[in-house]
Amino acid sequence: MSAREITLTIRDITEGRRTAGLLSIYTVGDVTVTLRGMSRDELQEWEWLTDGLALDGVDLDTHRLAMNGWKVLHGEELVGLLFQGAGTLVHAEVYIPPADDFLTAGRARKLRHGVATLIHARLAAGHDLPVDVAPEPVRDPEPARPSWYRDGTEVLYHGSLHQLRGQVLRTEECECFECDGYQLYTHDDRRAVVAHHVRHTSVTAVQEATDALVVAA
Repeated sequence: MSAREITLTIRDITEGRRTAGLLSIYTVGDVTVTLRGMSRDELQEWEWLTDGLALDGVDLDTHRLAMNGWKVLHGEELVGLLFQGAGTLVHAEVYIPPADDFLTAGRARKLRHGVATLIHARLAAGHDLPVDVAPEPVRDPEPARPSWYRDGTEVLYHGSLHQLRGQVLRTEECECFECDGYQLYTHDDRRAVVAHHVRHTSVTAVQEATDALVVAA
C-alpha cells in the first residue's frame, strides 16, 4: 500500500462526566486528525492482531494482502491505529501515552466512525486532545422585549387588577423606568394615572382587540 494521508474532522465531540451519581454530557468541540497509511512492513508487525479479523472462508494470504492500516495523528501526536480488510469492520486501537501501549477501542463501519471511536476512548482514559476551536459557552438567550405600544395608545386592560379589568385606558412608559412596563391613565382630559408596572401581557391595543372580535364573529 502506498503511503497516503487523509484529513478528517470529527465534529461536536462530547464527553460524559459522572458526579455524585449523575452523568453530565459536555461538548468538547471539533477535532481534526490525519490518517497516515501504514507500510507493508508496519502491517506485518500487527499480523498477530489483524489475522483475527479475517472473514470466514477468506484465505489468510488474501486477507493479509487486502489489509489496510492507518496511523491516526493529531499534529504529530499518535492517537491510535485503524485496521480494515476486505469486507471487515474498522478495528480501532487507541494509544495510551503513559503506558506507551495500545488498547482495543472497538470496531466501526467507516473510517470516520473509527476515528470517533478512538477519540472517545482516549477521552474516557483521561487523555484530552486539543480541539480545533473551543466551543462557545452556552448562554441563555437575551430576553426579547415584547412589541411596545407607543405613548397614548388606547388599550383594553385584562390583567389582575379587578377594578380596572375591561376598561379602555391609555399607555405610557412607566415612570420608574426600570420595570420595562407601562403605566396606565384615563383617556379623558384628566389623564389620571390608575396603574403602574403593568406588564405587556396585561393589555391589548383596542384596534387589535376589535380586529379579534371581528374575526371571531
